[in-house]
Amino acid sequence: MLLLGPMLRHVTPTSATVWVETASPATVEVLGRSARTFTVAGHHYALVVVRDLEPDRVIPYEVHVDGTRCWPHDSTLPPSVIRTSVDHHPVRILFGSC
Repeated sequence: MLLLGPMLRHVTPTSATVWVETASPATVEVLGRSARTFTVAGHHYALVVVRDLEPDRVIPYEVHVDGTRCWPHDSTLPPSVIRTSVDHHPVRILFGSC
């Protein structure tokens, strides 16, 4: 079960890192890449690094925890996306909020 996230932590032209917090130790999967959670002060986090993406693309994604889709919660909404960057388009500031 997802408690917090997903949140895009870092995006390059060919990779993205997705952060989540889960209710218990688990394996988290995004776009076929997976990571085990790590525990800090009783909280379970995962950083899933998705590599080999194409530059300057909009890539829809889902989050699976232990094989079960946990994000998006509501399939009637548009999917979450990763927007890969282009080397010559610098990002000045990004802000995200739950």
